[in-house]
Amino acid sequence: MYQKSEQEKIRLENFLSPSGIELSSDNRWVVMAKLIPWAELEKENSKLFSKKKDQLVKPFRMALGALILKKKMETTDKGIVALIQENPYLQYFIGLSEYTNIAPFKPSMIANFKQNINQKIIDKVHQIIVEEQIKKNLQE
Repeated sequence: MYQKSEQEKIRLENFLSPSGIELSSDNRWVVMAKLIPWAELEKENSKLFSKKKDQLVKPFRMALGALILKKKMETTDKGIVALIQENPYLQYFIGLSEYTNIAPFKPSMIANFKQNINQKIIDKVHQIIVEEQIKKNLQE
């Protein structure tokens, strides 16, 4: 179902944004992207999902990232695709290497992402984010 991604290539300093504008390393989506062990989760999830030949192949980070964004932003499938399409930070979060004004997938793909990413993976990401927020709050 998913293309194996090369996580080491998805780095903030390599992301190409419009007009050469640099993305801020303090942005919440950049910070969260760094917290998530994408490669580890991809490996864990690959053991669980079924491979269906008739489905469009998308990278795991794109699929999981879209589900995380959809939940965090409390929007519809169509809404999250539109937000990703217009925001370079969200595009970086889902693993794109450069900004594009073309939607990276159709809203109907969200249903496929949900079917092929185990809920335990999503729960694990949530736990990582909560634990990091607690650490941050304790340090302040």
